[in-house]
Amino acid sequence: NLKMGGPPVDNVAIDEEGTITLVRLVGYSAVIGISLSLICFRSIRVTIMVFFVGGVAAIASLAIVFWSGSIPAMAHLSSVDAVLMSMPALVYVLGLSGAVHIVNYYREAVEEDGVDGAAERAIGHAWGPCTLAAFTTALGLISLFSSNLMPIKKFGLFSALGVMATLSLLFCYLPAALTIWPFLPKKREAGDEEGGVAKLIERMWLAVGRWIIGNHWLVTAGCVT
Repeated sequence: NLKMGGPPVDNVAIDEEGTITLVRLVGYSAVIGISLSLICFRSIRVTIMVFFVGGVAAIASLAIVFWSGSIPAMAHLSSVDAVLMSMPALVYVLGLSGAVHIVNYYREAVEEDGVDGAAERAIGHAWGPCTLAAFTTALGLISLFSSNLMPIKKFGLFSALGVMATLSLLFCYLPAALTIWPFLPKKREAGDEEGGVAKLIERMWLAVGRWIIGNHWLVTAGCVT
């Protein structure tokens, strides 16, 4: 009987478990993302748009790993390991959240001034917050590149690149899709303005926002600390 051990066998076991984890994460992420989008937007069309952004962003992040192999300085980083296999799920979730933000801006633009030009107005409001959110997230991820462990270095680098690449999808594909297939949110009924869970949640976050604005120095000091 041939018995093998040592680092090569450990690496194979880690890669196999990483593949299983990737499939599990992709499945859970897809189900949760689609379900929440359907519940929130109640539109199959918008759900497909949002899911498309997240899915393509996840695939693009892996494509960046492959393309980096053609760059001599990055050729040694162009292999996928067990740690890097968790990157697509991360980029998928971040892409999904960005798409949801833009769709919400679009919905508000439609309610205020109608469908014509709503996508442009939504991007006009969303490009700053979405870019800032993606940049700060990428900054946190790229800080992992300072690690001495190669899998952690690669995870930080390619996750940051994937997050920033997702912005092109958010700012190019999503407005075009919303222009070709407009999303007409259901008008709120008169009773919805006075009560309901959605209105209660909205009032709660407005109160939180006002408190933060009114105590911005205290909040800033706490965050810096």
